[in-house]
Formats: sequence, C-alpha cells, structure tokens
Amino acid sequence: MYSGLMDRTAHPMTLSQKILAAHARNLPRPWVQAGDVLQVSVDWTIASELAWNGMERTYGLLGRPKLHDKERFFLAVDHTVDPVTLATDKWAQKLVQLSRDFAKESGIRHFYDANQTILHTRFYRDLVRPGDVVLGADSHTSSHGGLGAFSIGLGGADIVVAMVLGSSWIQVPEAIAVEYEGTLPFGIAGKDVILRTLGLLGRNTVAMERSVEYRGPGVYQLSTDSRFAIANMTAEFGGLNGIFEADEVTAAWLAGRAAEDDELATSPMEGFRADEGAPYVAKYEVKLGEIEPIGPR
Repeated sequence: MYSGLMDRTAHPMTLSQKILAAHARNLPRPWVQAGDVLQVSVDWTIASELAWNGMERTYGLLGRPKLHDKERFFLAVDHTVDPVTLATDKWAQKLVQLSRDFAKESGIRHFYDANQTILHTRFYRDLVRPGDVVLGADSHTSSHGGLGAFSIGLGGADIVVAMVLGSSWIQVPEAIAVEYEGTLPFGIAGKDVILRTLGLLGRNTVAMERSVEYRGPGVYQLSTDSRFAIANMTAEFGGLNGIFEADEVTAAWLAGRAAEDDELATSPMEGFRADEGAPYVAKYEVKLGEIEPIGPR
C-alpha cells in the first residue's frame, strides 16, 4: 500500500522545499529535493516602474494577453519619484507613463503611483503571507521571506510570463541554515544582524544561488521589520531567497494587519516548518550577543 506520509518521513524537506512542494503542479511524489525542476503555482508577481519598462516589451511581444489574476500583480512607481525629475525629464516621464497606462489597460487592483508608497515595504506590510510563492522583477524580492514566503527575484520576462500564466518553472535550490543563538544586545536590530552575518560568512560564498533559512532560538527576538531587513539583504549574501518560519511574532503581526482585501484576509493560510533532519548543505551559527552596531543608521 502506497503511503505518502512514509515518503515524507523518509525524505525530510527544508522550509523552502515544503512551500515549493505545496505549490507544485503534477508532482509525482509528495516531496521534492534540490535539483528538481517544478512547475509551481505563483501567488503574487510584483514589479516597480523601472522593471516594467523592460517588461512592457515582453508583454507586447506576447500580444498583451489577459493577466491570470489582475488582483495578484503588484506594481509600484517607487524609483522615479523626485518631483523635479518627474516634471522636467522626458525619459522619466515616459518610464512612469508606461506603468500608468498598463495599470489602466489591465485594471490591476494594486497600482501605486509616484510618492504613494515603497514597493517592498507596502507589499510586505499589507499583503504577503506565510507560505506564499512570490516572484518579483527585483533582487530584493527576497525581503518577503521575512514573513515566511518563498520569494525570489527573477528577470522581467520571467515575471511577465508568471503574471500571465499564474505559474512558473523553478529549480529547487540547495539550502543552508543560518542559526541565530544567544541574546541581542540593547539597540541591535535586523540590519546589524545581517551585516554581522555577511561579515562572518562572506558575500556570494556559502549562500550563492541557495535558499538561506534563518533559524535558531535567537530569531524569536527579531521583529517582523528586523526579519524584513535580514531577508532583504539575502540578495547581498548571494542567496536565491531568504526565509524565516512563521511563528508567534508573525502571527501577532498578521493579527494587527489592516484587511485591505477581505478575500485574502479570510482565505486559508499555511505556515510551513522545516522537517527534522532537513537536507541543509551546511549550518552556520551566529552568536547574537557578540554583535555591535555597524556603521550609520
């Protein structure tokens, strides 16, 4: 008798692998491993006006098809925001107008014009949820792993295809675990923690093209904003994505979030955890008590 439970027990998975397995289409077994190439359902695609400039060409070449879900594409003008530049620079005006025109044409729900918001901050605080798969046309899309999402930056063409099809092809990455131990000194926050991590382990070294899963008893001291900063700078670490398991800190944050969309606020949400014995390529310990403030705030 076939037992999916036995398969999962015999093949433990990391947090990122758990999320990808849950989103995989036509998966022949209930587990995935590094190197597997999966077609996965995508919960969100996100971009800035700077990225949309290149994405617009791909979208046009595809024949400007209907979006898979116009409620799940998030577009923010947050790079071209200086009022003088917007008023005088013809290239900047064209850049912003392309996004405005697309937002009107497609009827997307989540479009934010210049000086209304910041792309990653707004999306993180209002919409992303644990267990989501998020693809963005920006390397710092990794930020959203702070709330337990599998969130990666890809090229603009990849994002266009995902926003049209609602799915993408992803190769399951190897993973490392960064384990935070000890107690944070007073006044130390997420930026200090990730800078210390980079100082100890090096940029574009052990994390390169891998999932980075931030774990250990020390993470419970980190606010959701600190986790955002750490996951954000996973891009500087060289990682494909950075991610924290959803916990009581995450739950408290979500409970206080304003429900911008009733359907999203009430729909089921999954908080995944890595299995015991998950196949990390390596584990690295970082002692929080040894961290000192680094550079200007």
